[in-house]
Amino acid sequence: MGAPFLIFPPRNAQVMSMIKPIYKTKTRDQWLEQFRSQGIPVAPVQNIDDFMAYEQVIASGMLQTVKEPKKGIVKEMGIPVDVTGCPGKIKGPSPQPGQHTREILKELGYSAQEIKRLKHGNVIKLAPRRK
Repeated sequence: MGAPFLIFPPRNAQVMSMIKPIYKTKTRDQWLEQFRSQGIPVAPVQNIDDFMAYEQVIASGMLQTVKEPKKGIVKEMGIPVDVTGCPGKIKGPSPQPGQHTREILKELGYSAQEIKRLKHGNVIKLAPRRK
């Protein structure tokens, strides 16, 4: 890799400042090939789109379709652990931002007045109350 300073590594921020210029000298795929050729097990970091299109994710049944209130039918990552005899299942859409904040704060002992003050101070976001 051309980084002899890693023999006695300095702190993380220093390491990152030294490694970044080195990593910029090759593409992601070139680095993966170099590491693999040295017997180093590596895999690329993937963004969400890459993950959702990854053949192993698709083959494993990890993706599930869910009806989201504002988005319609969407694909989401399913339950990451498969326990024989105890299958996990997505039962509904992901919570909306602030959907459960009020209930959680009440469980933690916050009064309705304190929750209102936090909302007006832009400390928390509350989803609209359901009718």
